[in-house]
Amino acid sequence: MKNSPFASICNELATEFDTADIARDINKTQKLLKKAKNILNDNDTPEYAPLFYSVGTSTTILRDDLLRKSTAENPYTDDEIIKTHSQALWYFRHAEELLNQIEVNKENYPYVTGIRMILYVNLGNALNFCGRKCSAMDYYSKATELHPFGMALGNIGNALENYASLEGDEGHCAVLFRTAYKYYLEAERANDSYTYEEAKQGFSEKRKAMESYFGEENLKVQSELIPVEMESEMEVSYRKWCLTNHLFLNTLNDLPELNEAFMQDILQITSITTAIEQENPPFVFEMFNQIKEEYIYGRYLLYEVINPSGKVHFADKETHLEDTLNYSGHSIRIEKLKTAYRTLYSIFDRIAFLLNAYLELGIVEQKVNFDSIWSRLKEKEAKNIALSALHWIDRDFKEKFGNAGAPHTKKIKMLRNALEHKFVSVHMFSTESDVKIGKDYIYRISEENLIEYTMDLLKLIREAVIELTIAIRIEEKQRNSSEKKVLQMSMMEYLDEFKI
Repeated sequence: MKNSPFASICNELATEFDTADIARDINKTQKLLKKAKNILNDNDTPEYAPLFYSVGTSTTILRDDLLRKSTAENPYTDDEIIKTHSQALWYFRHAEELLNQIEVNKENYPYVTGIRMILYVNLGNALNFCGRKCSAMDYYSKATELHPFGMALGNIGNALENYASLEGDEGHCAVLFRTAYKYYLEAERANDSYTYEEAKQGFSEKRKAMESYFGEENLKVQSELIPVEMESEMEVSYRKWCLTNHLFLNTLNDLPELNEAFMQDILQITSITTAIEQENPPFVFEMFNQIKEEYIYGRYLLYEVINPSGKVHFADKETHLEDTLNYSGHSIRIEKLKTAYRTLYSIFDRIAFLLNAYLELGIVEQKVNFDSIWSRLKEKEAKNIALSALHWIDRDFKEKFGNAGAPHTKKIKMLRNALEHKFVSVHMFSTESDVKIGKDYIYRISEENLIEYTMDLLKLIREAVIELTIAIRIEEKQRNSSEKKVLQMSMMEYLDEFKI
């Protein structure tokens, strides 16, 4: 292919992988994977990005084969399935990283865009397999922004239907189901070379099942959405920034379509069951209040950093600092950026502390963190998809994927450690040793990269907070599945005038 920026072997092996998949020849797939990995060991460059994608896709085929064989009598374990899926995630993500290094032009655009479209859908599917609906929706939306093809549209419908089944708010649930239905219809009507007829048939069956359960007319009704009232241009600007970046603690802000009615942090824990003799409201509500407020605080700090006033803060005036002649930045604004990062990262451990108390895991206070709780949650995680999603977020921080030397979010963790315990110098321009300690014992990072990492962390925390509420909702449903009588008690909302 004359203008393709990719090595020809990528296309050749992709065809062989497809042939093996169609024939359901697992042995052939395994041999091709071994061959492809040997090639990639010596060619970790953007020219081989499609081959990384192919390896990721075929690794999910091996994962599905393990799942099919997963019975009480076979030698396969959940750990093997998790390890295989982790490898697939890494290959997909590395393919994305390599694609981002390619300078796109008029000649190579069709090739780069073509591989990106299918990569985003398959990466979304891999995340959806983990129960990570927010991240999956993000990638499906990226795919449809490039081109609204059937596979992306149908998978959005599937993700939203699953999301709706876990939603606790009836109004939000209705919006999610109706939107899922709309995407199923669009996927069926799609006419593109990327969408297989078998897939369209699957989307059609899901659409018909929804019609049978809810009624076609109910699914086509427009949900009533009331816009949020805003008092100033500054508030409008801030809320639109949150909406556009899908940062509200609101499940409806995961929809590809943006609506001013979604511009509120409405997410809440709907109910907690306690002993009848308990006098005070359950501690979970107070803990969750703090988690939400710290998230909102970190989010607003980042917004202020990205949208500066253009003036030196009065607290910075007449503060004597030495000019080190290396373009390192020192200001209240830079410290806000660092504070946003540290504040957001600490929420992971707060989530762990809440779960340890709520689920009575018995981990001593000093040893509770987002890394330490999972050994006590194996049985509950198997019955709670949201706990599983939270565990997959944790795996991003600590596990190696396949033969890779670092997890996807390693830099996020390294940066947090440096900000908390060491010296981090934020520079106006790019630095050679990004998030690495230099000979002078200082971690250096550009302001642009620190903002990017903070945004990534913000989205990760948002996802974790949403999964936390779903995990508690599932647990409450399981606890109340017996014939025990439960007395309903309502709590009052903490009013805005108290937030001064």
